[in-house]
Amino acid sequence: MLKLDMSYPTLRVLTDARFYNLFSDIELSSVNGTRLEQVWFAFASEIMEKIRQGNVHDFLRIDDDLETSFATDSRSNLYDKKRFIEFQSKVDSDVGRVLIIPLNSNRNADFYFEAPTSVQWSLISPKGEVLLEGSTSESWSGRLTEEGYYGLVVASSSNGAEDFALTVDLSLVSPTSTP
Repeated sequence: MLKLDMSYPTLRVLTDARFYNLFSDIELSSVNGTRLEQVWFAFASEIMEKIRQGNVHDFLRIDDDLETSFATDSRSNLYDKKRFIEFQSKVDSDVGRVLIIPLNSNRNADFYFEAPTSVQWSLISPKGEVLLEGSTSESWSGRLTEEGYYGLVVASSSNGAEDFALTVDLSLVSPTSTP
């Protein structure tokens, strides 16, 4: 998975979402050691194959060199400047969608997510820490302490494809701010 810039938690979130779409009344922890665990692993295998084929993920680029690009503008405060990215797509309940976003550390990040309530999203750090899981919340804000590929996992519980939109705002962490 490392060649695809995705972590195991990303695959787990996608697989769990698909499993819960079909078996919503079953607690996942009770699946271990049963035949249903084989179903979970079959879903994971299918999703991995679709990831390898490039059918599940999008690689988003953002000009995150805030220090260089803003240091040349002497009229403004470096820490008031922002960079952002906007993305719109559809998510299918069979597989889900992963957005891979390379980001630098020492940034304040605001993620804004628009989708129907049947669509959930998760945010995973480059080292695999799940920052947000299975949320229908419209936003997440925090300080990025890791540099690398962040994964935004989108999953739907509807029977068809659902539209979603994402906006990510980045700004430098002010030297006086605390995490």
